[in-house]
Amino acid sequence: PWHSDAVSGRGDHPITLSISKRGDTYLRTLLIHGARSVVRVMQGKPGESWLHKLIGRRNANVAAVALANKNARIVWALLARDRDYEPDYVPAHASAQTQEPPTEAFDDRRQRQQESPPIAQAITH
Repeated sequence: PWHSDAVSGRGDHPITLSISKRGDTYLRTLLIHGARSVVRVMQGKPGESWLHKLIGRRNANVAAVALANKNARIVWALLARDRDYEPDYVPAHASAQTQEPPTEAFDDRRQRQQESPPIAQAITH
């Protein structure tokens, strides 16, 4: 489980747990080192991102682990759904009001997904 059923003090947001110590230690180390590098660079710069706000509230190491955890979740989701990283990605529920017709690249990706099983299915079977 990636999060508990508990809710935060801000409303109905699920509480996400810290990065797991299960799995590949080396991969986790790389994620943490990359996140620490980003946090170190961002500490002296002004900004309004969630990471800037977290650095202002918490220890830099806590912010680094939070960023590493977020990156791990993104990587897992991309691998599980056999997708490429898109920096301008907007979730379907957020773009429901401004629905555009699918592009050819989207149709090609959907065709590839139907032809081959996602990596998550291939690993579990």
